[in-house]
Amino acid sequence: MSSFAARVRDQLRPGDLFCRLGGEEFVAIWPGLSEEQAMAVAERLRKIVAQPGEEKGAEPAVCITVSIGIASQKEGPFNLDELLSRADQALYLAKHNGRNRVERYSAEQASPSIGQSCGA
Repeated sequence: MSSFAARVRDQLRPGDLFCRLGGEEFVAIWPGLSEEQAMAVAERLRKIVAQPGEEKGAEPAVCITVSIGIASQKEGPFNLDELLSRADQALYLAKHNGRNRVERYSAEQASPSIGQSCGA
């Protein structure tokens, strides 16, 4: 876990937020990025995290993969619950589509059955 946290921390800008929601779920908030920029950052982060690393006492090297869901809010008052819900739907789409990938929220793709089919 410390190797994962260090890799993520190295990719953050001042003002970015990265925190653990619970278990193996984390949230990153990247203020001021467009959706395309957030997708690029998430993809770079996914690749960096997937590089083999050495955890103390681990043999052989530990390989970590991540599935990332992206959501953005373009207008209107900020609604954290709605943003997290959309990111969660995109995350389940990433898992549904094979894991270790980045997906963005799209109202057209949003479906209650996606979360159910992934064991949510």
